[in-house]
Amino acid sequence: MAADGFEGGCGRQCWLEVLRKTLFGEDVAQLGVLEAVVISLEAENAGTPTPDAPPDAVLPFTQPAAARGILQPGEKFDILEFLGSGALGGVFKTSLKGPQHILRMWDAYVMRMLVSDKLVCSAWEVGARLAHGTRAFLAKGPPASVDRAVDLWAFAVTGHFALTAHRGARSFVENRLERLQQAAAFLQRFLVMGFRQELRRIKKIGQRKAALRAVQKAAAMDRLGLSVDVLPWEPGDWPKAFATSPYMSTKALVIYRGIVAVVLIGHALVHFVKWWPQDGVLYWIYLSRWITTLEVIEEILYFVVTLWAAKRLGVNAPSDPVPFMVKVVIALFCALMPASVLSTILYYATQPFPPPGVPYVSLFVHGGDVILLHLTFFLSRFPFSIRKIGWIALVGWTYTVWSLIHFFAKIGRPEREPCEPAPLNECPIYEPLDWRYPLRTSILVALGALVGPPLFGSLYVFLTGARDRCDTGAKELRERQLLEPYQAALEEAIAQKCREIEQQAIEL
Repeated sequence: MAADGFEGGCGRQCWLEVLRKTLFGEDVAQLGVLEAVVISLEAENAGTPTPDAPPDAVLPFTQPAAARGILQPGEKFDILEFLGSGALGGVFKTSLKGPQHILRMWDAYVMRMLVSDKLVCSAWEVGARLAHGTRAFLAKGPPASVDRAVDLWAFAVTGHFALTAHRGARSFVENRLERLQQAAAFLQRFLVMGFRQELRRIKKIGQRKAALRAVQKAAAMDRLGLSVDVLPWEPGDWPKAFATSPYMSTKALVIYRGIVAVVLIGHALVHFVKWWPQDGVLYWIYLSRWITTLEVIEEILYFVVTLWAAKRLGVNAPSDPVPFMVKVVIALFCALMPASVLSTILYYATQPFPPPGVPYVSLFVHGGDVILLHLTFFLSRFPFSIRKIGWIALVGWTYTVWSLIHFFAKIGRPEREPCEPAPLNECPIYEPLDWRYPLRTSILVALGALVGPPLFGSLYVFLTGARDRCDTGAKELRERQLLEPYQAALEEAIAQKCREIEQQAIEL
């Protein structure tokens, strides 16, 4: 029956149907390709193009294989030879255009092989063996019909093997390319993410080391009494310590700081203009002049910090560090308050009281500055603690070293302050610091170094405590700052509880 189905009456449609079902199952999308295959085979067998064959421009692979240059007559295609030739290199050279381009080239190559007069060697050999065995099995049938049926079946089987090999190779390539793309994407993500994670890790390590160094530095400074913190305020709350006052508004405090700065700077300039023509460079040998100069710097910076703090009062950033300028002001103010008192004591201890013929400006820099500095301390919320007494000792030791330099260099005093019978260049700066009597002066300096900083530090700690006990607003500010992060959650919890109570009331 099968042989009769392949007699001449069936023609090309039977070929197409058998090929379609054999090669592609129900995949009708490949019917056009199969038709081209059959047209090509008929044309090559007849030696002339079939009348209904598609034009070469549409299906260029329908020309005879020899004319297309794919295989020469009598030549077999060897896949190993192909892999060893430059054809595969050309495929990989085009791989830069993308995986899909490679697959399109593979499809075109295999299709050209399928429609040629010589198919893939291994598949053709399998088909030939199958055809030979089938002819032997069907030898009882009509020779023409058997030969034609077996040839067609052998071609179908050969094509099936060829397409199976092609599909397997294509699937292999697709799978490898997909895996390669996935691996490349994974590698790229891994490298990028790994690099970013490494950067974040290094940054975190650097931040931890920086924080550790800052803590260690702060601890060392605290041990030396050179702390510059703003306790009991949080570091980021330094504006509240400098721009708020229990007795005046922020604007009034800024104006007050500006007035104090102008008064101190004005008196310092007048004092300099008055005494510089008489003393010259010796103007700078006295502690009171050192203190006055430092007070000018401190008051300018204090006014700038107060103005800056007034603009940052609404900023909620308790974890921010204390700015450097604020630390400088803290160090200067902690040193100058007791130093101004010490300078005033030394001045009046060596002068009759009240000093005869002393101008007002000299009295101001030896007493007036003390009043203004301490008035600022009581009217503001400046943070002082026992950990800051080292700044007092630093000023004292620095001036002690300067007195030794003054003594050994025989700098002396201005002519208006002789110390007869000693020569003018051997006169001490202050009588208590006369290094011509080293034992007495050393004992005085040692007592001052041992007793002075703790004494002044304890005094100002007591004054700070007394000031803060009268300032209940500062405690409320600090507590409000600590509760702010939980305020929203607290309000939400209260609102939720109210809603639950209302819901229960409605249900009842």
